Amino acid sequence: MPEIRWVGVIRDPDVYESGRLPENAVKMKMPESIQTAALPFMVLPALLCIGSVVLKSYFSRQNIVHPLWLFAGVAIGFLLFPLHEFLHAVVYPRGAQVFLGVVPKQLSAAALVSHPLRRRRFLLMCVLPVILGLIPLLLFWTAPAADPARNSLFFGAAVLGMVSPYPDFYNAYQALKQAPKQAYIQFEHGDTYYFEAADRAE
Repeated sequence: MPEIRWVGVIRDPDVYESGRLPENAVKMKMPESIQTAALPFMVLPALLCIGSVVLKSYFSRQNIVHPLWLFAGVAIGFLLFPLHEFLHAVVYPRGAQVFLGVVPKQLSAAALVSHPLRRRRFLLMCVLPVILGLIPLLLFWTAPAADPARNSLFFGAAVLGMVSPYPDFYNAYQALKQAPKQAYIQFEHGDTYYFEAADRAE
């Protein structure tokens, strides 16, 4: 378990992504705006959510989503953003320092760390928060169709939980594409590096 610290408002994320990189570290080719480049990775989770509500409505022959409760579900999804970042953090091993906080200029919570992870563990770190979408989506499917309040709450939370990790999905894709299978991957000053070093422990 890493050391996880809540630091509140984060004005300069680079301060919390300052570690040590070996000389053989290779900077991964990443766009200036990951949020923009990663937009296609939002499509599949969004279609899964939309398809779920369409199919459930079709088979139940009734309106299962109420706008007011749907808004409340989306609000719950937003409130879970700190938990989203915590799920990133817990993947890091003992000895790592992970800083959690809110980045006003990005209007989001963040987990900032500069510590090497094996590629497979890096991939887990990227995708783990999607469980905050999968769980409410499963609850949406199991909720009675005649209960629009529960359906709407679960669906709203599922949409946020499924779609919000789209930049993380993009990072995972780039790690698979660029980093060798046995490489370590590390964030440093807003950039992502990979390197191969058998003596680096997770």
